[in-house]
Amino acid sequence: MSLTKKLVLAFFCVATIAMGVVIWVFQGVLRESGQQQIGGWLQLLAVLTAVLACTAGLGFCLEYRFAKRLLRLTESATTIASGHFDAMVTVTTKRGEIRTLACAFNRMAARLQSEIAERSRCQELLMRTKDESERGVDVRTAQLLTEI
Repeated sequence: MSLTKKLVLAFFCVATIAMGVVIWVFQGVLRESGQQQIGGWLQLLAVLTAVLACTAGLGFCLEYRFAKRLLRLTESATTIASGHFDAMVTVTTKRGEIRTLACAFNRMAARLQSEIAERSRCQELLMRTKDESERGVDVRTAQLLTEI
């Protein structure tokens, strides 16, 4: 199950619990007043609907903010996977797991960049050394041929 679905499910669970608490409170109020009228039930239904709507709205807003940050990390990871090692994530939060993950991602990307740069430098050095060795062999071969 995806993280988004888990978050939505969690917020609906919270909404259900909140509705249960509201029903319990209103039933107690109705029992004490002795009024089991339709008006009371309509008020209860209106309150429950408002609680559910507020909880669902809050849940979707929080989920969107959380998922947006994870999507940025996913896009950067995809960029790095395609060979562009300069992808970094802008850290927008001051604390929390997303900040920790984003900072770790940026350290990984920087390390990959430095490793790739070092690898390129070593390959260039190896090619220069190979070319110099081949020239030395050619020079020595020419010397040996003239001596014969």
